[in-house]
Amino acid sequence: MRVRVPPRAPAEATSPRLKCCGFSPHFSGSRRVPDGNIGRRAPTEPPVNATEIAIYAVETKAIIHILWGLLLIASVSLVGVSITYVLLRVKLRSAEKRERQLARHVATAATDVKRLQDKLSSLLDLEAQVASLKAQLHRAEAIRAKIEARVAEADADYRDVRQAA
Repeated sequence: MRVRVPPRAPAEATSPRLKCCGFSPHFSGSRRVPDGNIGRRAPTEPPVNATEIAIYAVETKAIIHILWGLLLIASVSLVGVSITYVLLRVKLRSAEKRERQLARHVATAATDVKRLQDKLSSLLDLEAQVASLKAQLHRAEAIRAKIEARVAEADADYRDVRQAA
């Protein structure tokens, strides 16, 4: 059912905005409802006509559209924040995974360094032992050379004694 809206009267006479603020020419009393009249209109307020109902309906519809728009904006913002949160969590997990992987690599490298240090120290010990063995070998060669010289001398003396005898 459509409501026929009669032509509007001057704004100061029928404006719902003016009425709600208490400035209507038809309304001069308090908008406070006495305690006994809860749920009923104040007796000093004039009855609402079809024009006012139509104006209230249009304003209510506009307010509902504005509220739906705000709800849509809030929901889109909430979805955006949720997506951002999820992306940050994924990024954080991948960073933590990468950090654990790098920690394993560092631990492996530290183990390799320790193993190589042990090997180097054992090689240095072997090098010291080799140097000691070389020194003993040189002494042994010197002793052998002296012994060979003495043996050659003794052999020459023996030949001389044998020839003399």
